[in-house]
Amino acid sequence: MKKTTEIITGIVLITVTVVLLAFFIIGMNYNRIRNNAPNSEYEIIERCGNLSVIPTGECLNKQIKSFFYYNKTEGVSPGTFQDIRTYGGICGDWARLYADLSLQLGYSGNKVPVGNHAFATISDRRNNGCILDMKDIICSENLSGLIEEYSKEFPAKDIDMEQRRKDLREYVDGGVMN
Repeated sequence: MKKTTEIITGIVLITVTVVLLAFFIIGMNYNRIRNNAPNSEYEIIERCGNLSVIPTGECLNKQIKSFFYYNKTEGVSPGTFQDIRTYGGICGDWARLYADLSLQLGYSGNKVPVGNHAFATISDRRNNGCILDMKDIICSENLSGLIEEYSKEFPAKDIDMEQRRKDLREYVDGGVMN
């Protein structure tokens, strides 16, 4: 009798686990379909092409938010668009994707590491642009000043703050943003 109860309990637990897993998978796919999430970089480029820089940044942000998933897996970095779309990534992975898409759309796109964080920028030749930080976006007609102010929110541990400001200023003024 005891063995029969254990077998029934095991079958019930396995069934419940399979059902919950199925709901989780269906729910993830439903959200992506409902949000009209893009299936490829090409699709994002088609949706966000032929816009000025700030609307392009806003469009990129909207597209990325439709499938954004923060996933911190030690030592694993998504290698392709499909990887990050399916499994998510950390701030640096999302910054790299934003920067790559910005470049493909004809703008300057950069991944900006600050402390233990990273975000991306998209800008035009006149220094108009946006900071794209995972699901957040801030746009300005003076991107250099905005980057410096925004970076202060992510202090680096055990790093001389004066040196950090100097490095950031060199990054902004050194032609990387132009």
